[in-house]
Amino acid sequence: MYPLTHRYDPHPHTNAVVKTGVISQAAGSAYVELAKTKVMCGVYGPRQPQRVDGMEFGRGRLDVDVKLATFATAGARGKVAQGDAEREFSQLVHRALAGAVILETFPKTSVDVYVTVLEAGGAELPAVVAAASAALTCAGVAMRDLVSACTVTRNSTGGTGTDATTLLLDPGAKEEAEADAGVTLAYMRTVGEATQVVATGTWDGDTLDDAVQLAASGCARVDAALAGKALRLLAKDIDRINREIVLPRAIPLLQKDCGEDNAFYYEVDERIEFCSEMVDTLRERARR
Repeated sequence: MYPLTHRYDPHPHTNAVVKTGVISQAAGSAYVELAKTKVMCGVYGPRQPQRVDGMEFGRGRLDVDVKLATFATAGARGKVAQGDAEREFSQLVHRALAGAVILETFPKTSVDVYVTVLEAGGAELPAVVAAASAALTCAGVAMRDLVSACTVTRNSTGGTGTDATTLLLDPGAKEEAEADAGVTLAYMRTVGEATQVVATGTWDGDTLDDAVQLAASGCARVDAALAGKALRLLAKDIDRINREIVLPRAIPLLQKDCGEDNAFYYEVDERIEFCSEMVDTLRERARR
């Protein structure tokens, strides 16, 4: 096991910037700043797919395209076409989002996610996943949950022994380049499921577990920023429903196992019992 001197967060997400509706032609869009990394995302569709290979019956397709702007780093790339590293990055983002997007809700069509990294200041994957998740929400694409991501690196700490290391949450470009190993977690906090875990370098079990737990704590803060934006996007619909459906008094809503997919209203003591079996039924209807 690697000795850990301490853990710290050099770039806290308390100053995360999330803006939606920034591309007027897109079905949904978002701009995200995490520390020194800036990302723009546009979502288009559902629409007829540009290619039909790989389409599954009764399901739509999620396509992700990530590009690094020529001015995103100090050394310009000098090219516009997507490179091998960007294609690999696009695949990572696709896997992070695929577990959350409900493809059955847009069969035979595709939702296309286009992301541009405007400034690469380290931990670009978390910023890209956050922007894509916010843009998909803005576009009204059905999702099981919001997806947030965080990167943790293991770095040597100078002056405290050659084996001493520290775990850094969402490191900057310099810390990321100097890291001995790293792990990136994509996580659905409300559902409590990871959509992707990518580890590089050599880890022992205990240190990797520490790194994943640290990444999960960072994901929780990113998720809070995304959830706040999602609630603001739905505020008008929530207000409209509250105006149209007005109950004369507060009525308790209880969930219980009934042995059937149903719900019951008891007039005598004015309560509603919602059968837990209804959850799977409603999920199935949402996919149609």
